[in-house]
Amino acid sequence: MNLFDIYDLMNITMAKVEGPKRPLKEKIVQIYEAFIQGEDPSLHNTNFWDEFFLLRPNLYFLENQFEMMTYEEVSALKETINNLFYQCVRILKDGNQIRSMNALQTLCALVHGVYGKTHVDYGFDVINLLIGFSSAEHLMQTLIEQLSHILSHEYPPSLKCLVLKFLLILVTATENVSQNTLLEYLMMNSAFEAIIQLLNDTNSRQYHGYDAAANPYIVKLSIIDNEMSLNGFGQVVSQSLSDFNRKFCEEELEPHYNFFSSLTTFIENMFVSEERESDKHSIRANNAVLLALYEVVHLNRNFLITLTHCQVDASGSSASPSPSELIDVKHSSVAIVETELPPSNLLVTFLEFSSIIMLNTKDESNVNTCKLCFIILTCITEDQYANSIIHDVNLVYNVQLHRMLFFFLIQSRCVIEKFVHNRSNSYQPLACPMLDLMVEFILSHMTKSLPFELYHLCLGVIHRILCYQKERTCSVTLSVERVMDSPYHID
Repeated sequence: MNLFDIYDLMNITMAKVEGPKRPLKEKIVQIYEAFIQGEDPSLHNTNFWDEFFLLRPNLYFLENQFEMMTYEEVSALKETINNLFYQCVRILKDGNQIRSMNALQTLCALVHGVYGKTHVDYGFDVINLLIGFSSAEHLMQTLIEQLSHILSHEYPPSLKCLVLKFLLILVTATENVSQNTLLEYLMMNSAFEAIIQLLNDTNSRQYHGYDAAANPYIVKLSIIDNEMSLNGFGQVVSQSLSDFNRKFCEEELEPHYNFFSSLTTFIENMFVSEERESDKHSIRANNAVLLALYEVVHLNRNFLITLTHCQVDASGSSASPSPSELIDVKHSSVAIVETELPPSNLLVTFLEFSSIIMLNTKDESNVNTCKLCFIILTCITEDQYANSIIHDVNLVYNVQLHRMLFFFLIQSRCVIEKFVHNRSNSYQPLACPMLDLMVEFILSHMTKSLPFELYHLCLGVIHRILCYQKERTCSVTLSVERVMDSPYHID
């Protein structure tokens, strides 16, 4: 045994004697734990709070503790929370910038944590737990006055940003504004003049305004002109949307698709609850991909060429197969050859995807996805170059739109109209299926609870397309009567 072996053996023996070392806790965490246990560390230390606010707050630990505690446990700490809130307000008048920033961060965590534990219907619980009824009015007046003082005087921009963030937390603490009782104090003691003063000053306006925190990724995305990069971006989005379309078609075509089965399904759905309807399809849209598509369509005009021109993806099909092709795929192991599929592009795939999302707007997540789809279509139809492409008679595609069975009244007669997949096999400019999709939404979603926001976006898309056609004196082969009559069905 050499000297190194003896040294290693001694280290192992000493480690066994000492036992495993526990990770050291931050001093601020130890103080938080004392607060949670109902202790008051400031009783025997007159300088405790001055020292406490020199420590950097651990917001992650503090918010986690609120999440783990029940409402009863939080209520038991009312006196501790009231005292901590009072000390945060008091320290803001101290003038020390480090203490003020730490106090504001602590206030943010307290407001967020208490609002997360109080009952939604009882807003006064927040006032009682945070401040206490007896001192609420005076303390909130002092707090807002001090926040206004920081905003309107020479303080570091980082401290002013923190004040604005805290005010934002106060305003948005609850989904229902009428249940946010702290807003009453903000109305009685206005910080409006201080905020307006920020806007009046050029430097503060640039620092705290909308463009203060520019997203470098968005800036770079808006100036990309590399064709290969844009095509790659489009292929990723197209593949995700195509997978969604394919899975939906496989579910819809199982076991058989005919008129009577569709009619039976429609009648059953009239008596099915919204919960069952929303769970009908297990597949879910990838909204992250849609957000990426929105950003690039909204910011980068170079992407419009990628959006509207034919794409070929070596890793998969560029479009969803027709229903008959899907049936053949399901009952045979022979894969569809890519060259047998009709030409497609990202916009074709997106229109098919949108028609699927439109089928079920009882589900809130689908409503949000549908809204995002309509916003993307709005961005496309707002661009003159994109309009020229979708109206180009030399660029024609066959778009598969998925439709729903619905009832509507025409001239006092009840008419049952059935739309099946791929109603028309003709190739048309992309403006035709886009208008057809919007008209389909208007006619098939006339429910008691009308989705006004979706209708507003839908009519906006139709309006922009028709304005372009009138301006350029061009027309597309689509039933003009159906387009013009569709808004009257909303009445």
